[in-house]
Amino acid sequence: MTYTVIALIYRKPGLTPAQFRTHYDTVHVPLLKSLVGDTFPITHTRNYVTRTRTRSDDMAPTSISSDSNNELWLPTLYRGQPSDFPYDSMTVMVWEDKTAFERFCEVFYHEEVQEKMQDDEEKFIDRRFRMVCALEEPIVTRRE
Repeated sequence: MTYTVIALIYRKPGLTPAQFRTHYDTVHVPLLKSLVGDTFPITHTRNYVTRTRTRSDDMAPTSISSDSNNELWLPTLYRGQPSDFPYDSMTVMVWEDKTAFERFCEVFYHEEVQEKMQDDEEKFIDRRFRMVCALEEPIVTRRE
């Protein structure tokens, strides 16, 4: 049985959603892969929240906080309030089983790996608000 962990990731204040995504996809994930080797999950899927620019940079507040950062980039919502979606990515990581995840953790939480990951995260993630949790096996209902 596979083991799934999700992470809700928040963009660092001052970055656009495109800058966040580019760094995550082209720098952070390759770095993680290189550091954890064969303990990398069998899939690492990033789902980015669709955001629309609401005003120009010259109208932006001079001091951007984590709250006002998303005032420039509102999520595309079909229900709820913009404040309900402060995160920018929902990352889904799947391992072969819990034992494989635990092997990943042994490597990932090694001091040298953590130092490199944290140095990179400082460039694009607002680490104060990150959430990570395990999921149970999905229950899927199909149209047919």
